[in-house]
Amino acid sequence: MSSIVPRRALTRVAASITGLALVAALALASVAAASPREEGGGGRLRHIFVIMLENTSRTALVGDPNAPFITHLATTYAQATNYDGVTHPSEPNYVAAISGSNWFVNDDDPANTFDHTNLVDQLEAHHLSWAAYMDAMPEAGFTGTQWPSNAGLYVNKHNPFVLFTDILSDPARLAHIKPYTSLAGDLRSGHVASFVWITPDTC
Repeated sequence: MSSIVPRRALTRVAASITGLALVAALALASVAAASPREEGGGGRLRHIFVIMLENTSRTALVGDPNAPFITHLATTYAQATNYDGVTHPSEPNYVAAISGSNWFVNDDDPANTFDHTNLVDQLEAHHLSWAAYMDAMPEAGFTGTQWPSNAGLYVNKHNPFVLFTDILSDPARLAHIKPYTSLAGDLRSGHVASFVWITPDTC
């Protein structure tokens, strides 16, 4: 599929935001055959999972005995390791990760919105399904800036999807942004999206 993101930007977009993003091309046993590639499809991936992890270096995580599942994913499938944050702090890096630019914004203002083409536009233009799972998000399509209000385990600066106006204004698109607790059921159902994004809570 053609890319809306300049190749130069892709080499800099936020994966070590302040830490790491593991990009795992997965075919989980519950949703796919043994091979993560389509049969006879010339190597096309069925699913891509992006797991964003802040303040954690790859070397500290992959191989850690306390993270056996992530280590398994990282060593069995694929990792995108040649990425750097585009700026500081978090929010503009998340924005860049799905649009190729931080659009000259270098702050964590929860009121920021972006009227730019993004990954969701690209996926939908190619008839590819997508879903984003946010740890500690209270309900699908939640548009608040944080939850719970006194702790902020979920914060919208780590959810770039709700920062783009063409997603924020579309209830059908917002329904694709779900609490992390929905992931297991979606995997069991066999209807996991082609592109999956996961953001853990701020802890």
